[in-house]
Amino acid sequence: MSTPQRTAPKTRVLLLAVAAAAAVSTLAVCSPDVADADGQKVDSASATGRRQADEARTEAVAAGAQAVKTSADETEAVVNKTRDAAITASIRSEFSKDRQLRAQVIDVDTAGGRVLLRGEAPDDAARERATRLAAGVDGVRSVDNLLSVTPKD
Repeated sequence: MSTPQRTAPKTRVLLLAVAAAAAVSTLAVCSPDVADADGQKVDSASATGRRQADEARTEAVAAGAQAVKTSADETEAVVNKTRDAAITASIRSEFSKDRQLRAQVIDVDTAGGRVLLRGEAPDDAARERATRLAAGVDGVRSVDNLLSVTPKD
C-alpha cells in the first residue's frame, strides 16, 4: 500500500498564485463593455482590468518561478550533503577493513565529492593506501591526503 504524497508548501504557493492569476484574468476578460451617450463602447475599465490581470499573472509567474528555483536549490543542497555523507561513511568503512588504518584516527571530510584526509598514518605505505581506498569509493572526485607519517616505536 503506497503512502499518499503531500504537496510541498512551495508548490502549493505556486499553484495558488497561478490559480489567482487565472481567475483575475478571466474576470477581466469577461467584463462587459459599457456604451456612452453616443453609442460608442467604453472599454477603459475592461482594458484596465486586462492590464491588471496581465500584471498579476506576470507577478504570479515570477513569484512561482522563484519559489520553484529556491525549492530546487534547497533540494539539490540536501542531495549533495547526503551524497557527501555517504562518501565519508564509505571511506571510513574501507579504512576500518584495513588492519593498519583502522587503528588510526583519520578525519575524513567530503564536500562536493572532494575528500580531505587529515590525521596520522603509521608509514608511507599506509598513507598511500588511504589515498587509494578513498579514491576507490563511488562518487569521489579527488582526494587531498594531508596525513602525516608518524612511525610507531
